[in-house]
Amino acid sequence: TKFVTMDPPASLSFDINPIEASPMTVLTLINKSQNQIIFKVKTTKPANYLVRPNQGVIQPQTESKVTVLFNHNLDSPVSADSR
Repeated sequence: TKFVTMDPPASLSFDINPIEASPMTVLTLINKSQNQIIFKVKTTKPANYLVRPNQGVIQPQTESKVTVLFNHNLDSPVSADSR
């Protein structure tokens, strides 16, 4: 049985707009268990992504929202699909 599910389940998408300072998206972590769950979200490219909160506790049968900011530079091509 899965104790935690994610929404979106596979990958995050960012809408890159030259006017926006930092495109962002939200990852929802859902605790399906009857116990508290501790989580930590890490990125393989910390210079490109800022995760807040990057760790925490999810109470039983609740969810936690994690904001991911994409620190992009439109002059240098970086895939927004990179994780």
